[in-house]
Amino acid sequence: MIHSLVDGVFHPTLILEKADGSQLQIDSRTSDAIALAVRFNTPITAYENVIEEAGMLSDSFWAKQNKGSIADYSLEQLEDLLKKMVDKEDYESAIRVRELINKRKNDLK
Repeated sequence: MIHSLVDGVFHPTLILEKADGSQLQIDSRTSDAIALAVRFNTPITAYENVIEEAGMLSDSFWAKQNKGSIADYSLEQLEDLLKKMVDKEDYESAIRVRELINKRKNDLK
């Protein structure tokens, strides 16, 4: 859960479920939280005010950056793009790409 955005830096808390069903909350570095979420294919959530403050990337941004619409990318291209974004610590974009990958995979089922 991304609970705040301070000076352009996201501040997440990991919410872990113990074997007995109880939850444990741990503050985390953003890079570690994103890396764990991507590896374990778990949702990344944020408070609405954080999303509003951060803003969302528009399709026109993707078209300018990638010389075409991200919707035209193959699943393999999206997975490569996700790795690059995580490596560059561009977590906002990584979240969007991961959501598109998950949607594509669900559509294939």
